[in-house]
Amino acid sequence: DDDDASAPAPPSPPSPALPASDANEHLTTQEVLGQDAARTTAQPHVPMFVCAHCGVAVASAQDVITERAETLRTAVWEYQLDMLGIDDVPVYSATNPEDHRFDVVRLKHPGKGGAACLVGGSPPRLEHSWFPPHPWQMAACCGCLDHLGWAFVAPDNTEPAFVGLICTRLRQRDGNPADVAAMRASAAALQQRLVTQQGDDDDDDDDGEQGGGEHGDGEQGGGDAADDDDEQGGADAADDDEQGGGDHGADEQGGAAAAAADDD
Repeated sequence: DDDDASAPAPPSPPSPALPASDANEHLTTQEVLGQDAARTTAQPHVPMFVCAHCGVAVASAQDVITERAETLRTAVWEYQLDMLGIDDVPVYSATNPEDHRFDVVRLKHPGKGGAACLVGGSPPRLEHSWFPPHPWQMAACCGCLDHLGWAFVAPDNTEPAFVGLICTRLRQRDGNPADVAAMRASAAALQQRLVTQQGDDDDDDDDGEQGGGEHGDGEQGGGDAADDDDEQGGADAADDDEQGGGDHGADEQGGAAAAAADDD
């Protein structure tokens, strides 16, 4: 009996965890507001553009270019739209040679630490540039590779200038600035791999072309023809998919306001 009296009592079963909603019921309003303020401070949220297709972060308000640009007046008209908390941002309603229209907003080039997107696909082209004298290239989402718009370079092709992204390929969301920074880093790394791969492909092409004699002439002339058919003529086709969009482009018409108003 003495042994039983001195034996330690068995541990009490653990108390069930209180659900978060019930836990908050035991806090004062001031304490709840304090928790919300702490979370807001730890994870600030700002308006940003995300890809409409996959939802990855593309750009924040600091990437938006509010200065007006010189445009190809026969194909572009300008209007203003409020977006990402900025009033009267210039939006450019631009029509390609196939008569398809896109509303684009100018953002800082990824090569200047701006929008998180991939640039390339073909050398810069000046023909039918909406922002002369800046040549253009395709710009794609670094998350899903969906076509987002076009990148423009300096007139002498020596440095990046800006990107013009299609408003309806973007959505406005509130998010953490770190999301954009992470996507910029990811886009830069992927862009570098693509540049390296393109350089390796060009070296392989040069090795295959050397010493071809008449065949080499055919390759060289064929290269010119390919450039004419696939690059110059392809510029028209690319105008459909790159600086245009075929029937899909028709769906973009007047869509900037809808995209900008999304979730507002």
